[in-house]
Amino acid sequence: MPKTSYWANLIVTAGLQPDAERTAEDWDLVFRAGVYEISRQCDQYLDVLFRFNREQRAGRQDLAAAAAAAGAIMGLSGVSSKAIGIAAAAFGLASSWFEASVNSVLFTIEPSALRNVALQGRQKYLDDLKQKNVKINSRPDTLIALQGYLTQCSPAALEANINNAASGAPSVVSPVPGVAEKAAALAAPSSTILAPAAAGKSVEQRAEQAVGQTITTKPLPVPLTEQPLNLQPGDSRGLTKTQIRDFQAALGVKVDGDPGQAGSDTRKALQEFQIGMSKRPETSWPPTEINGTLGPRTFSRLSGMKAMPKKYFLSPFERAYLGNLFGDKTNAAFDVPDVDRLRGVSANLLDNLENNPELKGKVEESVLADYQQRANKNLTVDEQLKLMSDMIADIRKLLMLDPQRRDLDSILYDRVNPK
Repeated sequence: MPKTSYWANLIVTAGLQPDAERTAEDWDLVFRAGVYEISRQCDQYLDVLFRFNREQRAGRQDLAAAAAAAGAIMGLSGVSSKAIGIAAAAFGLASSWFEASVNSVLFTIEPSALRNVALQGRQKYLDDLKQKNVKINSRPDTLIALQGYLTQCSPAALEANINNAASGAPSVVSPVPGVAEKAAALAAPSSTILAPAAAGKSVEQRAEQAVGQTITTKPLPVPLTEQPLNLQPGDSRGLTKTQIRDFQAALGVKVDGDPGQAGSDTRKALQEFQIGMSKRPETSWPPTEINGTLGPRTFSRLSGMKAMPKKYFLSPFERAYLGNLFGDKTNAAFDVPDVDRLRGVSANLLDNLENNPELKGKVEESVLADYQQRANKNLTVDEQLKLMSDMIADIRKLLMLDPQRRDLDSILYDRVNPK
């Protein structure tokens, strides 16, 4: 679809006549129509990224090693990615701006967190235009403004915001007032020529202003009220109490915004979560982040997670090891168990009760027969969880590993999965 056709469609979407003269109010309506269309296409594009990630994750290493051509999402993902490529071309951007390498950080975080970053970027960009009192009253202004809005959905902008959030640099997900809007503007510096301060300047002066922005990755200071105590070497820079409280809720520990020193409940929970992630071969979890600190990978994984759903998980290890890695249409990642992993753990526990020298013959035959019978049925998730916790309770009592508990942690995991 050529640029003129795309513009014509936006004009029609705005409820205007294609060939009529445009007023300042008309261009504002076209801008609003463009925001709607770009938002819709951006959401489709994120769906494509998620589908590509899920379908290709098993062979991603082979793809990355086989050919550079496998490193682009464009052309691999069907109509939705092509649609956003057309939108990019219509606003003067190359479609290559929306290519994503198979090794991209976009494929290392949950779709829900990625959507949140994209949504925050688009919203904060609009907030920035509003704060600057930008008036869109011509076709060039509309073009520039929509180009900046579309850029918020590009892999470069998404990756920058994800990495900046982990390092403490300006990011659209920053809780510090004003910082998120500035980060969104940095992704689209040409939008600065729309600001009232640029009015009355020559084209050359406005262009110089647009490209003369200072872009820095130096972390902005966290307000005193948001500075947490007891940060350790290895924790991401720029952490706030609000972020730590969210992470504590996701780990199921006391929510107070203080991660504590080594050995605190939060640090232990972080390490249990990290160990659980490292036991999943598909995550390629770095050994350097199994230390109870909030490093970039841990920060990225926990970002966007809801409070621990204790209906399904009783420990941070369980959530990391048993959680649904990619989520689905109704649940975010790690909100519910992965049914196949759950069955695998139950099968392993049953095998231990039957054959592990430390456990064999120590469970009553009637109880063991009940476990065997239940394991052979097509159980619901709740029934599967009950079977697993019943077996864990028996194994803990027999091995004297906190006998009152019914959850799976790293210590019990290592006892029933000896190296």
